[in-house]
Amino acid sequence: MSIRDQVERQFDEIIDSIESVEGKIEFLKKAMKASIARAGPRLIVIYESGGMLEEAAKLAKHLNDPERSLTIYRRLYEQVAQENDQEEAGRIAYYLGWNEKALDHYEKGEKFQKAAQIAEGMKEVAKAIELYEKAGWYDDAARLAEETGQKDKSFKLFTRQIDDLEREGMIDEACKLAEKIGLINRSIEIYQKGGQFGQAGRLFEMLEKYQEAMLNYERSGLFEEARRLAEKLNKMPQKQYYELLSQL
Repeated sequence: MSIRDQVERQFDEIIDSIESVEGKIEFLKKAMKASIARAGPRLIVIYESGGMLEEAAKLAKHLNDPERSLTIYRRLYEQVAQENDQEEAGRIAYYLGWNEKALDHYEKGEKFQKAAQIAEGMKEVAKAIELYEKAGWYDDAARLAEETGQKDKSFKLFTRQIDDLEREGMIDEACKLAEKIGLINRSIEIYQKGGQFGQAGRLFEMLEKYQEAMLNYERSGLFEEARRLAEKLNKMPQKQYYELLSQL
């Protein structure tokens, strides 16, 4: 007789002889790996009696008992909802497909981004935009506004995102977004504040403001670029000066 067969035959005696809950759990996990059929259902019972409801629910699902899994998850939801754990209640409600309850819990728990994502999935656009704003996720709020033809709203939200990115020191990201929505002068301002005069010069040149572009290239040490514009502006002394410096 194999060890597995011996364990299966003496299954009840073995588990009754193990005193600690932790020991019983470890034994049952090993028994499951050994394909002992009684181990899984017994482990679910131990998980439930020990208040480990999510472990019980996951195991029931693993053992192809979805109805029992859902029943346990519903018990878990009632438990965390009574404990006023809004984030956890929202997570479980969402798992159960109770989107409105999940949204409500996340909003009450001030998990606005998660609430917004659920609202977006429910096609509640106005609510999603409001929640993304509360979360400070202005780019997602602006994206939704843009997708639904709210151009003015989208523009205002994008500008708030630009301000946030600048405050966080994310200069390149702020400027790229400013350029994307046509705020070239705002992008120039941010680049100059951040000491990126070469980038400011590029944008001035794009606007055909060659004098300003030349001076910004000069400040950034891009003398070859400054020389090119000095030649375009017919500023010969400066052209010669920049030409000399570009060869250093």
